[in-house]
Amino acid sequence: MEETSDWPSYHTGPKDSTFVLGVISATYGRLEHAFSAMFVNTTGVTSNFASILLPKISNDVRTALMEETLPLMGFTALIEEHIRHFIARFKTLVHNRNMLMHSQIFPGGATTAVLIKTQRDGKVVGRSVTLAELRQIADDMEAFREYGIAVANHIALPKVARLFDAKGEPPPDLFALPRKPDLPARLDYTSDPIPLR
Repeated sequence: MEETSDWPSYHTGPKDSTFVLGVISATYGRLEHAFSAMFVNTTGVTSNFASILLPKISNDVRTALMEETLPLMGFTALIEEHIRHFIARFKTLVHNRNMLMHSQIFPGGATTAVLIKTQRDGKVVGRSVTLAELRQIADDMEAFREYGIAVANHIALPKVARLFDAKGEPPPDLFALPRKPDLPARLDYTSDPIPLR
């Protein structure tokens, strides 16, 4: 791909922060793929059906369907705990992504950018954010993407086990339940004056 150092000629906000927002957008797409795998393996629907359904419904409906189906699926308490952990944290990551992708970005203080957005009620809200905070949001999305794939694979293990040998015994520790990632911070905005750092 050709490098275009003079592009864009218009203002996009602080360059480093704008780059991280691009990483967040790309990482969120990958997180959605992990969500789809979790949705399929926790609701019992087929991948083909999920690929038709998920683009047509909001994240609130997606997660509600998973939560409502969960008691019917017969998972162990430990697996259900991991699924609920993923769902709750996915909601936080979706919130963060939505806030960021619907904000205008401006230079802030020496170490910050300022994010401003208008809510549905017409109120203008914002916050200052450091480059490290933006990077952490991308890193949290990647950590939960990996976590979601690992939990989805663990749930699918009984189906996959039949592929290994006549006894249906997979290699030890294949698709083991992963460690739960740290909790992502929720990106909250305010209508109060924004302190610059």
